[in-house]
Amino acid sequence: ALAVTNEYRHQTLTPTFLAEPRRGVVLGAKLLAALPMGLAFALACQLTSVAVGGAVFGATGFPTALGLAHTWALLARGLVAMTLWTVVGVGYGTLLHNQLAAILVLVGFTQFIEPVLRMIPTLLNTDWPVLRYLPGAASDAVVGTSFYNVSFYAGRAASGLANPWVGAVTLIGYGVVLGAIGYWASLRKDVT
Repeated sequence: ALAVTNEYRHQTLTPTFLAEPRRGVVLGAKLLAALPMGLAFALACQLTSVAVGGAVFGATGFPTALGLAHTWALLARGLVAMTLWTVVGVGYGTLLHNQLAAILVLVGFTQFIEPVLRMIPTLLNTDWPVLRYLPGAASDAVVGTSFYNVSFYAGRAASGLANPWVGAVTLIGYGVVLGAIGYWASLRKDVT
């Protein structure tokens, strides 16, 4: 999202649109440029987490499980999920141009609203399958596990996860839909 909102904030989008007036081409190029960066950030996060977590586990005598294929598969799926969030971020940044608002809404939704929504069925001892299609749940489906599937409340678990491919398509769908809405909403608008 910052990759797109930065251009609006610093008005570097004006010369971009002067050089290439087709906004769809610019949006596609932005996405193609952001994907390797998303993967690089995801890789940096994974390496840091594994290094720090492995060191702490090793120092305290807990097994790191780094010798297991399952652990590496989980880490690889995490890389895919984090990289897919790049698609969502670019689409979202296209829709909401104000950088501060974009950050506040993203943090508010991903860290408060969605977690609360996903915990309600757990507290009510029920299942709301529609929640599997929220962005965080879709990301968890790609990874194959979720904090919300851990049973904290008297043996009750949160709604199950979708198939990993469904999660991936859902995340991509969020990015495409948000990007399309942002594209159409700003098609006739001036950027400066």
